[in-house]
Amino acid sequence: MMSAVKIQLSVIVTLLLAASVGASPLFSLSEFRALELAFSRGRELSMLENRTQIVTARSTSIDWLENPEIRFSEISSRYVTDEFDELEIGMRWRPPNLAIWNVDEQENRVAVTEAEVDMNNCRRQLAARVRKVFSDVVMLDELTRLFEKRVIVQEKRIGVIEQMVRNGQRSIIYATKARMAVNETKNDFTRVRQDRSEKRRRLAELTGCSENVLLEIDELPEIDSSFPQLRKIALSRRPEIELVNQKKSLAQKQYNYERLKLVPWFRFFEASHHVRENGDGDWDELMIGVAIPLFNWNIGNIRATNIAVERRETQTEAIRERIEAQVGDTYAIYRDTLLDYQNFSDDAKQFLFEAERIIKISLSHRTLNPDEVMELELAILGTKRLLVEKRGRLAHALAEVYLVVGVNSVDELK
Repeated sequence: MMSAVKIQLSVIVTLLLAASVGASPLFSLSEFRALELAFSRGRELSMLENRTQIVTARSTSIDWLENPEIRFSEISSRYVTDEFDELEIGMRWRPPNLAIWNVDEQENRVAVTEAEVDMNNCRRQLAARVRKVFSDVVMLDELTRLFEKRVIVQEKRIGVIEQMVRNGQRSIIYATKARMAVNETKNDFTRVRQDRSEKRRRLAELTGCSENVLLEIDELPEIDSSFPQLRKIALSRRPEIELVNQKKSLAQKQYNYERLKLVPWFRFFEASHHVRENGDGDWDELMIGVAIPLFNWNIGNIRATNIAVERRETQTEAIRERIEAQVGDTYAIYRDTLLDYQNFSDDAKQFLFEAERIIKISLSHRTLNPDEVMELELAILGTKRLLVEKRGRLAHALAEVYLVVGVNSVDELK
């Protein structure tokens, strides 16, 4: 449920940008559209997508199955110097080992999954970067307006205080503090404008839009899922889990392959045809080669692949624990940030209502001195500044949750 303060903030910032950015923007930019543009422009992401396509295409090749070879023998110079005697034409084929097909196929799956993991991780990290930059621009646009107004109020307040000093209503120390305050605000104003220019430049680099583009500001969605729910989603969506499972399967198949090397297996089949013009005539021949594990018992490779299988089990649990820890830490930060923002929004709503009411009464009945009215206006601006900054921190925390869980929106968490 959106509070009146949240609605007011969204409307104010949207209207502000049209006037504050200078030149008229060519079009507006939503966060969703910014993500689409960043994905289409990301060079590293494009490179990883191409790599995934290449690896996927290569995985369809049947490299484990050798082609047969045609063999010619009994060829000599007698065919030229003497009458034709004999020619042997044969075809030899080397059959694959019992388990080599499974190993090669699984190696291809691992290669494809590794490429997909790199691509998906790059995409998620790029999305988090765009979301954070987008929220920074929203925050700094609003802070620019607030600081600009704060400088105006403080400079006007100095004139009022100096007049009160001349009338003996305020001390010179009071005026000195007011001048120091306005100088500090001007420094902050300069810093905010510089940060705003830098963030808008960064957003333009990521999306290809103008630096003066108008941003469409939506309310930040609230994640109402529990930690166990987020953990379950992360374990099903994060690509690292699938990669570890594929590598574990590969280790098991490599272990089986090394063990099957101890089983006698055919090395080749060769069928040949002997062509004769003299003598007994044509005849056919079949030769078979069998590998016998007489000397090499492959003990070292079997032991090594068995250790690899056990290691993959440990690695699977380690990856799960790491993802669970990331989700837990990020979710805790998000919940704290959300609670802080919500509580402050409620307090700010009440304070702003009360402060504006007091100012209105004072202007009508002069219940406060002019400098006190301006001091209350500065308190209002300070409260709005804190609200904008807390919203920015909440947007960053939300982007981190999307990143570690492996989703693109809050709808995927339902």
